[in-house]
Amino acid sequence: MNTCNVGIYLDFENLVISSKYVYPSRERPLSLGPVVDFAASKGDICVRKAYANWQISQLKQYQKSLTAHGFETIHLPNTSSQGKNGADVKLVVDVMECLEQLKHIDTFVIGSGDTDFIPLLQKIRQRGKKVVVIGFDHSVGPLVKNNCTEFKSLVELLGQPEHDSLEETENVSDSSDSEDAPADTHGRKIMIRYIKSSEEDSILMGNLKMNLKRIDPSFSEKKLGYSSFKKYVESFQGDLIEKIEYNDGGNPIVYFVKATNIQSEATDNSNEIEKYLKNLRYHRDFKITNPAN
Repeated sequence: MNTCNVGIYLDFENLVISSKYVYPSRERPLSLGPVVDFAASKGDICVRKAYANWQISQLKQYQKSLTAHGFETIHLPNTSSQGKNGADVKLVVDVMECLEQLKHIDTFVIGSGDTDFIPLLQKIRQRGKKVVVIGFDHSVGPLVKNNCTEFKSLVELLGQPEHDSLEETENVSDSSDSEDAPADTHGRKIMIRYIKSSEEDSILMGNLKMNLKRIDPSFSEKKLGYSSFKKYVESFQGDLIEKIEYNDGGNPIVYFVKATNIQSEATDNSNEIEKYLKNLRYHRDFKITNPAN
């Protein structure tokens, strides 16, 4: 089996700002171990880079940990009175150079939710590469999620947020500890979209999850309140799923109802848009300050 090669690029200041808001009581809210482990699950990590102004104390405290995890820490001093640096530009340049010079890199893991990276995400995918975005739901907009191969919420890697008002909390079902969580509206819509776009009436359960992620890169059964993907699929039996059977190899096969028999609900996205804008405002209000200024 061929092993994928991975490059991980972290807009570190962006991630720390978001993590400080999500976990305000933690001295170092951004834990690197789970982030690196997730990237390693995609293949062999060949490139590790983190971008920030390391003179800022809130960021400098992470340098030793980043070095221990094999990251090259790239220093970018502030270049404007608003405390901006060129992290996003430098990250884009480095990824583009990697696309040209290190063609063996198959998957790019980008740690940031900045919409400025959308052209980069599109360019990576145009080259036939995979691009995985990691970040917090409240600071990663839908356009970023829709332009990557996969979106992974840091809440899934670092733990539940301390603020009940965060979008991550609202996206997690109240019955997340139950193995029989009810099928939520968002999860059902994704399944309906797949059934109506598929020409097959059955599929291996393992392949179904990959296809749902192609439709919605941010799809995660855990965020929808299910302990496993199997539990998520089983919740639609008698509704969107006709039956689940096992082949000779013991692999579950999912059989769908006919697409013509499915009635889609009318959708109203106004509440989702309002929640996103509210959380985006919170994110912008929080800043990392440089004591040297």
